[in-house]
Formats: sequence, C-alpha cells, structure tokens
Amino acid sequence: MREILERLAHGEITVEDAEKALRMDIVEKVGGVARLDLSRSVRHGVPEIVLAEGKADDDLVSICKSMLTQSGRVIVSRLSNIQLSLLKRTFSEKHRLEEFVHGRCMVIKQPDFSVKQTGGRVGILTAGTADLAVAEEAVMIAKEVG
Repeated sequence: MREILERLAHGEITVEDAEKALRMDIVEKVGGVARLDLSRSVRHGVPEIVLAEGKADDDLVSICKSMLTQSGRVIVSRLSNIQLSLLKRTFSEKHRLEEFVHGRCMVIKQPDFSVKQTGGRVGILTAGTADLAVAEEAVMIAKEVG
C-alpha cells in the first residue's frame, strides 16, 4: 500500500490508478474464459499480458476490447497468423497497433494512450536469428513498461 501511495505522491500514477490498485481485487471477468488483472500495472509496473495461444477468436477479441476499455491498451503475446490478421481487421480503424512479427505479439492502444517513460535503458543481445522471437518480445515489454 505504501508503494502505491508514494507513486501517487510523486505523480507517477493518477488518483484513479491509485484507487484501483488499493482495491487489490480488481479483476474483470470476460465471459467464462478470462479474468483480467486490471490493476497489475499500478501494483507491479508491468501490465497484464494476454496470451493468445489456444484462445478462440471471439474470446480473444472480447478480452482485447475489455482491456482497451478498462486500461487503454492491451498487450497480446503468442499470436498465430490468423489471430494477428483478426486483431488487425478488428482494431486498426480506431486504435494504434504495433506489431512485432518475429515475436508473434502486438500492442493495441487507444489513440490517446501513452506510456510514461522511466528514463531507464535496456540492452537486448542475441546469439543469432534463432533468438529473434524472444528478443523482439523483450523489446515490446521494455517499451510498454517505459
């Protein structure tokens, strides 16, 4: 609780974010298939990441819509090519999309959503092209945590 209050005092989070984080049980149920931890980003600095692998198309779209409505963005990992195409068709008109082809992941954001930059730096090294997928996923996460 102290960390949340300190982050609020330093202007790192909004009053609304602090309120959500202090209600540690903020979990949104989407249909009968998902429970989204909407305050994870405030509590841990890392947002909820949706694992697309194994999800039905309708469920994936519903989960993404819910995350976009509640938090302004959704990070999706382990996308198949079919799922990637589906998300592009569904969200590209009204949202900003950033695709990470090798990493099989995507970030979808509301037009006004922005990530607060921390000023930190991250170096990502690979031993070759076999590591490209993991490296690209790491780049995505580093960007999304600022």
